[in-house]
Amino acid sequence: MKSISIYILIFFIFILQNAFSQIPNLSFNHLTVNDGLSVGVSNCILKDSKGYIWISTFDGLNRFDGIECKSYKNAPKDANSISGTVFYNIFEDSKRNLWIGSNDGLNFYDRKLNQFKHYYNPSNNPNNKTYSPFYIDADSNIWLQSAQKIILFNTAKKQFTELYEFAGTGNLIVNTYPTTLYQKLSEMVVSIKGTDKIFRSTVNKSTLNFKAVLVFPTSDDVKISSLCNNENTQWIGTNKGLYKIINNQLSFVPVTDKNKIVPNILAIHEDKKHQLWVGTQLDGLFLLKNQNKSQYKNVGYYPNSLAGNQVQFIYTDDNANLWVSLWGKGIDYVNLERFRFQHHLNKLETSKVGIDNFIRSIVEVKPNRFWCATLLNGIIVLDSNKNIIKNISKELPATIEYIYKDSKNIIWIATLAGLFMADVKTETVKKFKGFEKYPIPSQQFNYLIELQDNRLFVSTEAGLFIISRKNTEYAVSPVKGISNSDVYSTTFQSQNADVYICKIYKGFGVFSLQQDSLVLKKDFYNDVLTAKCFTEQKDSIIWIGTTKGLIKFNKDKLQSSKVFLISDGLKSQYIYGTIPVKNELWFSTNAGISTLNTSTYAIKNYSLNDGLQSNEFNTYSFCNASNGELIFGGVNGINTFFPSQIYKTSSSASVALQALRINDTIPANMQNPEGIQTLDLSYKENTVSFQFAVIDYSNPQGCSYLYKLEGYDKDWIASANKSIVRYANLPSAKYKLLVKAVNPDGIINENTLSIFINVATPWFKSWWFIILITVVIGWFIWFLIRSYYARKIERHKASLEKLHAIEQERTRLARELHDGLGSMLSGIKHSFSSLQNSIDLDNNQNENFNANIEKLNVSIREIRNISHSMMDADSLLEHGLSNALRDYCRNINQPGNLEVTFREIALENIKLKEEQAFHILRIVQELLQNVIKHAQAKNAIVQLSYNNNQLNITVEDDGIGFNTQDLAGKTGIGLNNIKDRIKILHGEIDIKSEKNQGTSVFISCPV
Repeated sequence: MKSISIYILIFFIFILQNAFSQIPNLSFNHLTVNDGLSVGVSNCILKDSKGYIWISTFDGLNRFDGIECKSYKNAPKDANSISGTVFYNIFEDSKRNLWIGSNDGLNFYDRKLNQFKHYYNPSNNPNNKTYSPFYIDADSNIWLQSAQKIILFNTAKKQFTELYEFAGTGNLIVNTYPTTLYQKLSEMVVSIKGTDKIFRSTVNKSTLNFKAVLVFPTSDDVKISSLCNNENTQWIGTNKGLYKIINNQLSFVPVTDKNKIVPNILAIHEDKKHQLWVGTQLDGLFLLKNQNKSQYKNVGYYPNSLAGNQVQFIYTDDNANLWVSLWGKGIDYVNLERFRFQHHLNKLETSKVGIDNFIRSIVEVKPNRFWCATLLNGIIVLDSNKNIIKNISKELPATIEYIYKDSKNIIWIATLAGLFMADVKTETVKKFKGFEKYPIPSQQFNYLIELQDNRLFVSTEAGLFIISRKNTEYAVSPVKGISNSDVYSTTFQSQNADVYICKIYKGFGVFSLQQDSLVLKKDFYNDVLTAKCFTEQKDSIIWIGTTKGLIKFNKDKLQSSKVFLISDGLKSQYIYGTIPVKNELWFSTNAGISTLNTSTYAIKNYSLNDGLQSNEFNTYSFCNASNGELIFGGVNGINTFFPSQIYKTSSSASVALQALRINDTIPANMQNPEGIQTLDLSYKENTVSFQFAVIDYSNPQGCSYLYKLEGYDKDWIASANKSIVRYANLPSAKYKLLVKAVNPDGIINENTLSIFINVATPWFKSWWFIILITVVIGWFIWFLIRSYYARKIERHKASLEKLHAIEQERTRLARELHDGLGSMLSGIKHSFSSLQNSIDLDNNQNENFNANIEKLNVSIREIRNISHSMMDADSLLEHGLSNALRDYCRNINQPGNLEVTFREIALENIKLKEEQAFHILRIVQELLQNVIKHAQAKNAIVQLSYNNNQLNITVEDDGIGFNTQDLAGKTGIGLNNIKDRIKILHGEIDIKSEKNQGTSVFISCPV
């Protein structure tokens, strides 16, 4: 039974090897009903000027953007929906609107309004509403076919004109000269499908006169099924193979290298590189390129082969995307210029022979021969084309951790059940028996490397060991100087002989190895980091792939110079394997394969859409083959590639607006967001959201776009494909939204999409409202100021009137004192003097009498001083300020007690108002009264001077002085009166005094 199983396995491997030699080198994507396509049978494919792919099918019109497929179908209650159920040819006119043929008339798609209109030929058979356009000429006329008729539709007049009708039944196959649109037609070639004839007619003023130019012999039973032409060649697809006409000479064209007839040619297409694509009913797709011929057909176990073999329609767009319509299978498409990683050992392939394709480790055992360790089924042996040669599993346990080839061409296999050895030549496996005396739990071996002295350094669950060998003898010894309590995985020896040892989830350490002992040089402890791989380059740099990023490590300085993270451009920080190639570092991750330019630090990421086996790869599963090919293994086989053959896609992606929301709501009157160029919004509609689609069919998920709102954003902002851009609470202003598409290779399309956004100014921020408010506020401020000054003037006037009344009263009182009480006291004094002279008094009485008379004299002088002080206003009015002050100073002089001196400087040009002079007089009087009452001074000086429109008043004495700080908080009537008067004069006062140093008061006021 075992021998039978082995033969069956060898048989399957042989079948797979032969089958894989036929696997096409194109990796097709599939668009089916599971992806939103309305039905799996389609008739026409067109890429429009926006970049969308339009697909007409047997049940609806579809629009595909690379990610989503939108279907348009007839809605009986909606007059603006598309008409028909089966759709045929599609054309885009010069105004970017579409014309679609159907079984219910000619449909016109108004892109701006997002509406369909329908047109019928009233003279046509009402039972025949099938129209299929085939050309748009220079006058925007639509040329179409209906049954056996050629019809011209004038788009301006909306008028049909029947030009020609062929006899017989069957759909027409029409080719035109020229083939490019929007030209004046010169010639037309027509065949009726299923017949053996081809007709040709010149086009002269929209008139046609067809004549047969080719008739196949009846005995050949040739039936024409497709036509394709260029300026020199007419290609003819038939049930008997492919033919061509050059210079009116008909010849058979084999589509395979064996010259055999491939029947039933259903579709022919010549791309812009003049490569001929031929679709068949049973044999898939053929490519005729110069003298080379390639076939692409369905290979069941290969998921990216052609989905079916019956090709209905072929189309290539301006970005080198090939589109193939397959009967019942939907649409297959592939970019003919895009690099894709070769995928080997996929699940469908390996499952047929019962082999696991979870690849744990890869090693090149000899040039272009590889061993791949699997998770469950031992080792798969591959040839240079990565075809399965053999499966080695009988002598091995279920799970292999790592395989390694040493300098003696021995393969070492670390497993969870011991360490094994294999001979490269014989491919026989045996268990290594040098560890029997060491208690290794579960016999788990993790990793091993060959040291510079050819000893082997082995990592196990029980610590680290060294295997020394001499000829065929091996000796095992544990490594000293390191703890056995940690679990060690990856180890590495640099060119300077330092040993790097990874502790799982505890970082790594750098050691020097002395015989069988490790001496720690530096420990890079991290409680979550695990080093997965080490790669040494020149300039003392070691690249360390870890579970927390890619580390650029300087081995001489023993320090990391940079750690690359997601923020630096990585798709994943979990690094599995690293391979240096010139100035690039290739590495596998948990999100695909990436490459780092070690000079510029530019990072490029590749994902499942680039042909990877999966986005998840495996530890130790990478290999740099001797021929320069790189191999990375993962959970679904391996990927192989030559870095020198990787190129960037030359074509740029396009960007289109697919959705718009204002205040997070779809506008009720919005028809088609694609055509929006300007948005006029009210100030309340200031939150806007956009969804843009970057259209690229080679790798739409890898596309992104840059956007910037001029007037709001300072720099360009990057965003993923189909993500939403939202601006909330935009201030009222005029903006310009700019959007650029970025293809998967980072190429920016400089054809910027622009949308002008005008957020209206609210009425309360409009110019007229601002002017109105400014005027009102200005008037109100003016009114407040005017009222304030009016009240101030009134208060000042009232104060003056009050002062005037007081002065009048003072004058009256002064006169009364002087003329009344003063005269009366003087009379009494004279009476007492006369009485003293008339009576005889003793000495005591005479002294008392004299004392009383002296008191009368003092009273009379005091009354005289008071009356003169109160009456100085009259003197002021009569003689002026200087004279009034001079008189006052003279009147209060007290010879022997207080000498008051008055001085004036440059007062001849001064012109004082009566009010100003009056206040100055009273201020000086108050200051001199304070000197008399408090200063105990012998001398006082009053000085007035005038300079630069300033009147300066100085009152000084040589009295006892005082501490000026004692004035703080004083509320004496005299001092307050002085300050009030100075305030009325808009002046300033400065008082300087010290104990026993006298007092100086300086007053300055403008005049």
